[in-house]
Amino acid sequence: MSQPFRLIAAKGIQNGVFRLWYGATDNEQSPVVLTLTAQYVANALRKALPLTLEEMEEYAEENEERLLAIARDTRACGQTAKVLT
Repeated sequence: MSQPFRLIAAKGIQNGVFRLWYGATDNEQSPVVLTLTAQYVANALRKALPLTLEEMEEYAEENEERLLAIARDTRACGQTAKVLT
C-alpha cells in the first residue's frame, strides 16, 4: 500500500501568492509545493483582480481534492513544485 499523501501546510503571501505543501508526513523531506497565483484563482472564480488572501484561501479549501490531484500528478512526474498561473 502506498503512503498517504496530504496537505501538510499552507501559507498566503501578501503579493498575491498562496502556497500549498503536500507530502506523506508533516516533516516531509521533499514535499510537493503548489503555488497558486492570484491570476489563476481569479480566472477560476471568474473575478477581477486584485483578490484578497482570504479569497485565495477559500478557493484552496473549496478545491482541496482537485489541488491534491494536481500535487499527486506533479510528484508522479518527478517534480517537487508547480506554479498554477
